[in-house]
Amino acid sequence: MDSPSELFQRLADEVISGGNLDIIPELVAGDYVDHAGGDGGPQGYRETVELVRNIFPDIRMTVEDTIEQGDKVAARFTITATHNNEFMGFAPTGRKLSWAGVGIVRVAGGKMAERWNVSDLLSAIEQIQGLTDDDPAA
Repeated sequence: MDSPSELFQRLADEVISGGNLDIIPELVAGDYVDHAGGDGGPQGYRETVELVRNIFPDIRMTVEDTIEQGDKVAARFTITATHNNEFMGFAPTGRKLSWAGVGIVRVAGGKMAERWNVSDLLSAIEQIQGLTDDDPAA
């Protein structure tokens, strides 16, 4: 069974970056709760990932650091992606984006049971608008 850090890494590598949505039931609990605004359960998580991958088909989530305590892991991550579909009302620009985020995942029975997430979407929007090309993850 994966540790909370290992589970977070698998979600980042295999699901978010790799697009392997078929393994979501293996990694996400049936009673999963998304405190970041998505629907619950494995299907809700799948829909969230599908939405994000539709906007940013080449999305890559790089886990920079993790801190594990008990059944939870906190992770600092960087997202890199190309803006290829409408996002928050902005038409696709084809711009390469990079933004930082922090996520917390609670694991139960070897699966993600809860998720909290904060991402620097203001930085992504500024990059979409061409206001900055700064890399917030640097």
